[in-house]
Amino acid sequence: MGMELALNLVLAALLVAFIFYAWRLHKRLGTWREGKAELDRTIKEFNEAARRAEAAIADLKIAGEAAGRLLEDQTRKAVALKDDLEYIVARATPIADRAAEGARYAAASAAPARAPRAEAAAPTGEEERLLRDAIKFAEREGTERQTQRSQAEQELLKAIAERRRGAAVALAGAAALGTAMGVARAGGRA
Repeated sequence: MGMELALNLVLAALLVAFIFYAWRLHKRLGTWREGKAELDRTIKEFNEAARRAEAAIADLKIAGEAAGRLLEDQTRKAVALKDDLEYIVARATPIADRAAEGARYAAASAAPARAPRAEAAAPTGEEERLLRDAIKFAEREGTERQTQRSQAEQELLKAIAERRRGAAVALAGAAALGTAMGVARAGGRA
């Protein structure tokens, strides 16, 4: 019986040690399972963030292409506007020169007719009628040239105003593009 008792005590001690190690292993496995669940949750969050980043990159690419097309269109319009303005200036310069020359001519023609020289003899009836006709003609010619100049100036001003509106739209488009790109960049950082 002594040997049986010793053997039972040894088995009981081994059983107690086994239970202790099984309990410690169970705790460690529980910790590992919790860590694995947290790791799985972290991996899912990472995958979701990667998917959102890919979608943001695709949106940014589309916005960049649209902005590029808009900028190219606005640049094309600005170049056309510049060419039109150069054409208008080139055409307006000779017209303005001719109008100024006509005004000088009308003023020069009208001035001596209105203020005859004191040393000249008094005009006869026929000369007086011719003088009045010349004054009327010069005034009418000056008025017609001034009206023509006014119409040309009005057309020029109208064309310039239309082109400025086109340039303002182009600049507003470029500003909106810069704002959209800034928002897209800020959204990518968030």
